[in-house]
Amino acid sequence: MDDFFSVNRFVIALLTFQGLIENLLYLVQRIGFVPNGSRVYYEHRSQPPLLIPMVQSYLEHTGDLAFVRDNFDLIEREFLYWMNNAVIEVSFKRTSIPVSSHKLLQSLID
Repeated sequence: MDDFFSVNRFVIALLTFQGLIENLLYLVQRIGFVPNGSRVYYEHRSQPPLLIPMVQSYLEHTGDLAFVRDNFDLIEREFLYWMNNAVIEVSFKRTSIPVSSHKLLQSLID
């Protein structure tokens, strides 16, 4: 979660943030999602789903669409991880709404 806020605070250092995002994408490639840290014991705990907003922020500040295109498969993989593992249906006024539930994911894994 801290990584997301760092990207927005230090936009001037764009290459650093591109590297940070690349590191997170590497973890998605290796593990299938962004874990809570780069240690083995974090491989069963995820960060909140902030990778895509981080990429969006990077794109808005750099216009680097090529970076997004080059990494689209991994960005989509992170998205699908959340859609397949941490979305619950909430009923409201006879309508079913999909809602991401980070807490639900933690309880399923722990």
